[in-house]
Amino acid sequence: MRDKGWRVFADLVNRDFTACAANRVFVGDITYLPITDGTNMYLATAIDCFSRKLVGFAVADRMRTELVEVAFENASHLRGGLDGAISN
Repeated sequence: MRDKGWRVFADLVNRDFTACAANRVFVGDITYLPITDGTNMYLATAIDCFSRKLVGFAVADRMRTELVEVAFENASHLRGGLDGAISN
């Protein structure tokens, strides 16, 4: 049963992870990296669907919304902006 407190966001790319040009469609993910002391670090990524290249990332000791924001800010700096791009 789904938690009623969770927000569900629209799938802006309709599960189509292709793009006709670079810097048009970006997707992201968060994963955890286990550390030897038993804690985790969290890695957020931003990937350009055209080139399939990692274009932004961020690492932190807590999984927060800001982690994803930093990954996409880094992608924006690397790619000269994300204006007009679809990011989901």
